[in-house]
Amino acid sequence: MRRHAATLVAAALLLSLAGPVAAGVGADRTSATTAGAAAAPDSADPEGRWIVLYKGGTDAAAATEKRSVRVGFRADRMFTHGIRGFAAALNDDQVADLRADAAVAAVIPDERVEPQAQILPTGVSRIGGKVSQTALIDGVDERVDADVAIVDTGIAKLADLNVVGGYDCSSSTPSRWRDVHGHGTHVAGTIGAIDNGSGVVGVAPGVRLWAVKILDDGGSGLLSWYVCGLDWIMAQRDPSDPSRPRIEAINMSVAKWGSDTADCGAGAGDILHAAICRLVDDGITVVAAAANDSGNASERVPAAYDEVITVSALADSDGKPGAVGGNRCFSWGTYDNDDTFANFSNYGADVDLIAPGKCIYSTVPGGLAYSSGTSMAAPHVAGAAALVKAARPYFTPAEVKEALQYLGTLDWKITSDPDSVHEKLLDVSRLGPRGDFSLAALDVPSVSTQGGVVNITVQLTRSDTAFERIALRSAHLPPGVRATFATKSLYGFEDITTVMKVDVADGLAPGTYHLTVVGTEHGRQRETTATFQVTGAPVPPPPTRLGPPVGIAGEAPPPPRTVTTGSGGIRGLTGASVPDPTYEGTAAVTGASEVSTAPAQPGPVTSTGTDPSRQLEPLDQLNELGGAPAPAAATTRARVPSRIVPRYTFAIAR
Repeated sequence: MRRHAATLVAAALLLSLAGPVAAGVGADRTSATTAGAAAAPDSADPEGRWIVLYKGGTDAAAATEKRSVRVGFRADRMFTHGIRGFAAALNDDQVADLRADAAVAAVIPDERVEPQAQILPTGVSRIGGKVSQTALIDGVDERVDADVAIVDTGIAKLADLNVVGGYDCSSSTPSRWRDVHGHGTHVAGTIGAIDNGSGVVGVAPGVRLWAVKILDDGGSGLLSWYVCGLDWIMAQRDPSDPSRPRIEAINMSVAKWGSDTADCGAGAGDILHAAICRLVDDGITVVAAAANDSGNASERVPAAYDEVITVSALADSDGKPGAVGGNRCFSWGTYDNDDTFANFSNYGADVDLIAPGKCIYSTVPGGLAYSSGTSMAAPHVAGAAALVKAARPYFTPAEVKEALQYLGTLDWKITSDPDSVHEKLLDVSRLGPRGDFSLAALDVPSVSTQGGVVNITVQLTRSDTAFERIALRSAHLPPGVRATFATKSLYGFEDITTVMKVDVADGLAPGTYHLTVVGTEHGRQRETTATFQVTGAPVPPPPTRLGPPVGIAGEAPPPPRTVTTGSGGIRGLTGASVPDPTYEGTAAVTGASEVSTAPAQPGPVTSTGTDPSRQLEPLDQLNELGGAPAPAAATTRARVPSRIVPRYTFAIAR
């Protein structure tokens, strides 16, 4: 059973070596089959060349002369003072013969050596850093304009690193963020070692580095120190715009036991998750190492959190694709096997990318060293995130993750992946400055005056470095026209087409019509005009005037008060007071006027339909639509029934 320690640990193994431990002779090494097939003795090509060392006390000159005749080689370099032995071109049989010789101490493959200049680490080479138009690795110090915080053991102030500040949460002295352990400094070199012709070069050369020390000099820390560091990062604001964070990306090559928690840890009291969510919400991209348990990353945090970019480790021997580099590096108890999933790396659905993480050469306090672990893989991705943000500062953390996954490649031995979800290998070779795009409508379709649907193909064309998501919409549509897109947004380097569906209502007059297609990408807008034609005979418009109303008088019917005829429905309703023939008396009689009081007892309603001979004269002078009555007549005195009963007039459309 694993013991879930309460402290944080650095997720890496540092190797204080001058170079990778050599694998010696193996099936992956191509040896010359004959001495003559090797490089010439004065060539700097080590292929097929070997160094043979004798045991102490051996007369190197005499022993070499004797063996050259017996084995059949010619030594071109002799060593007789500090060491005893020779160098020669040897084939496989000759190497085997000499290794079995009792006087021979070792048979070592010859290697190329070069002047001490800037080294391009295999990891930076493997992810395409050398050819990235954003990294611009060419030996000239042109620094990437971004800020990266390294949450780790601190960073040593080295000439090859652009360290601009930091904060120490592991002690009571916040300014003491120097690195004694070496882990944080190694991470820093992979992220941003300066492209200055010496030392090593990072993924984002010269990027501004911030040392957030949450681990002590022994490489351990507390959760409270972790949260302290994240809180300090949150407080750092952009000097030119305090509404924005100062830090673009964070590297977290640290881990503790735990799992993902819903609602950013609110219900579970997960303070680490809550702090990371706030950083991501603020616009900061967080990169986390998957950890080195050879298990599922879902059991380690922050690796298990969905808000971070979780990185597993690739074993890469030569900085090149193709899985032909053999197994030249020894760490974590095994030799690597080129382009395979590192044997120590965590895996699983929480992993978002894989990056080189075995025998990575980088900076340490006092010099350079190799190190292995997912701690070495994560900073490749953090450096790549800095490259993205330097060229596209408006990208959200989700867009940075989307971009790096899109740019990645499956050109590694995915069959070595312990699970079935194969993450993409980080690749920044196509990452360049922000590009541009244009739109064009390719079709001019036709539709009849009876209406219908036509499709217009919309072409998106991009410049070489443009891959951002383009949102599409329509504008300036003619009346009666509606447009929708088969794909509402387009993503990727390639020129892409989509279809705009144009729905045209019937009755549109014959002619040529235009509408606008608009593409938007983070405030940048490009437009094109789409055209379609309407053909055929004009469609006559529907009637706009009603025939004269028909009036009906009668007592108010019970609700609903509706009258129907064979020619239409009710257009208007007015009230009138009329004499009641059943009641005698004297009363004031007025002309027709609107009455909207409560109706009398229901009575029959007479409808004349459309027969003029049966039409009743309306009690009110109705307007053409059966609306307001004519002005009321003057009041007169007459002997009429004294009770006034509300009556209603209905105007019926023909």
